[in-house]
Amino acid sequence: MRDVSNRMKERVYDLMTGNWDKNKYPVPENILVEDEFEVGKPCEEWYQEAYDARCRLCEKLGEDENTDVEMIFSNLLSITKYLGIKMFDYGRNMNQIVWFIPEVNEPNYEY
Repeated sequence: MRDVSNRMKERVYDLMTGNWDKNKYPVPENILVEDEFEVGKPCEEWYQEAYDARCRLCEKLGEDENTDVEMIFSNLLSITKYLGIKMFDYGRNMNQIVWFIPEVNEPNYEY
């Protein structure tokens, strides 16, 4: 069961990041999960800006690729994947969590 759950989380992540070809490999999650990197969506814009900055850094260093820059980029993507999958787990178990903070004190997470 755990293996199935982990595969589903990975698939949802891959669908959200555009790493899963919905047309070539249709899955039931396609109905509910959007590619958050589609043109015009915030993730596509942020990723493009990060990629452009990566390219400028490499250009300033006089290299096509730089291992330190690549490590920063790769590790930040790994961090977001890890956090996204953990949030999935937390969301699934949210009904078991008791919140003691009134709604008034909730932070405003507008993007």
